[in-house]
Amino acid sequence: WGRRVLMRGGVAAFLAGSAFCAFSHGFGMLLSGRLFQALGGAAVQVGTRAVARDALADRQLLGVMGWIGVVPGLVPVLAPLLCGLVTQGLGWRANFHFLVLATLAVWFSSRRYDIETLPRERRSALGLSGALRSYAEMCVSPSFVLPILPLMLCFAAQGAYLAGAPFIFIHVLG
Repeated sequence: WGRRVLMRGGVAAFLAGSAFCAFSHGFGMLLSGRLFQALGGAAVQVGTRAVARDALADRQLLGVMGWIGVVPGLVPVLAPLLCGLVTQGLGWRANFHFLVLATLAVWFSSRRYDIETLPRERRSALGLSGALRSYAEMCVSPSFVLPILPLMLCFAAQGAYLAGAPFIFIHVLG
């Protein structure tokens, strides 16, 4: 579909999700907004890696991919502290208002500087059936599944811990 469509769509979905969260009136609305944020954030992460792969030589790519990995690595560490302070001072909705403003800044700066790095002849037609077929092919490809299997197992273990830890701490350990 092209990298620009992916990136702009991701930023738009994250922006819509943040605004939805900021003005939500219940848990269902908040959860829906968080879903849009997750979809948008995932699209942007995939898009930045694809653009880097398209635009850079292998040696340059190694350094850039390291920096691309730094931000997603720091956010889970810094966000609880910073958002906790914002929540304490301004309320929980302020975090989402901040995200709306930050995402608008990203939207306007990306509109000025983004370029399409995927040549037109390598793009697929925009369609749900083609995308689902590509995902199905990817999920049975050993060259995709084998390298990502350890990561999937780590996330499964983390999910099991997060789901079971409260029960163990409360009911087993008192």
